[in-house]
Parts: sequence; structure tokens; C-alpha cells
Amino acid sequence: MKRFISSLFILISMIFMLFSGGQTESLPSDAESSASVWVEEEVLNPEDLEFGDLFMGLHYTAKPIDLDEETYRLTVTGKVDKPLSLSLAEVKALATVDIRVRLVCPGYFTDEGVWSGVLVRTLLKEAGIRDDAKTVIFAVPDESYRTRFPVERATADDFLVAWAFEGETLHRVHGFPLRLVAGDTEGSNWVKWLQIIRVE
Repeated sequence: MKRFISSLFILISMIFMLFSGGQTESLPSDAESSASVWVEEEVLNPEDLEFGDLFMGLHYTAKPIDLDEETYRLTVTGKVDKPLSLSLAEVKALATVDIRVRLVCPGYFTDEGVWSGVLVRTLLKEAGIRDDAKTVIFAVPDESYRTRFPVERATADDFLVAWAFEGETLHRVHGFPLRLVAGDTEGSNWVKWLQIIRVE
């Protein structure tokens, strides 16, 4: 009897595989995937991550830069009346906002969630941005990774200097201590390990 049941199960399985084309589930394409539809595997060592791996709700895309929270300073310079050099605690002391934004790396993945931080325009207002300012540059400490936007775009409601995603402090692999959230622009513009904001 057990052999009959086993054979019947195998037969049913083969029929199912035949009609399903050999696939047991349908996964979304990379361009349409989001953190909410991917199963996140446990990562014991973030150093083992490879491009595209999902970790803490976000996909991994670049080798991390080590920044010491104790000595970290975010600078806002250039065409401003009061250049800023803020510690992480001082940045967090500014007005905090939470915004839901979709991070898109075309052809690879889409991650959507709530980011927490301070609006770029709040920082620029604190620094006293000048009327003749045209562009805002966002960069890592050595400026090997940077992006720029017109002032009008950088001061929009969806441009944020973020320190948390979905209520969790950003991990180093995702830009700790701060990263730029650049609205509906491509993910390559969302500068991680942000330390320099320069107005030109």
C-alpha cells in the first residue's frame, strides 16, 4: 500500500511538472522586484554579500566605505552664508521627516520603503543658501562617488539625507551613517556614505 501511494505521488508530481513547465513558482523580473516580494536570506557576515543580494530590506550594490560615527561630519559648503560641519547627532537633531520612496536600479531591482532623515532643503536653509546658487553636489569623502542636481530639484519634498530605512538604522553596506535619497531618480544617484554637500 505504501509503495502504491508513493508511486501515485510521483505520478501526480510528474504530471504537475509537465503542465507547469518545470517551475514551482513565478518570480518577478529584476526590474520589477521589490523588497516586499523577495525572500531575504540570513546573512551572517555582510562582507560576504555580492551585487544584488538583499540585506535588511535593500539590495547590495557597492563596496562599503568605513566612516567612524564618533568623528563623522557632514559638511555643507560653497554658495552658502553659513558653512556647516555637523556631527551625526546634530544632523539627527534637525527636523526629521519620513517619506516613502521607490529606489530603482533599472534592469536590476526596485526597493520600496519608508526612509527617515532630514530634507536637503532644511540643511541648505540652515546654511543660508545664496540666491545665485544653481547646483548642489553630493559626495563621499574623497568625491570618488558623487552626483549633482539643480537647486530646484535638490530642494524638493522627496530629497532627503537619510539615516534609517523602515525604522532601522542604515547598515554600513547601505550607506551608514548617511545617504542621499534622491526622489524618483535612478538609484546610482542616491549617494551612500554621504559626507559632502557643496552648493555651486
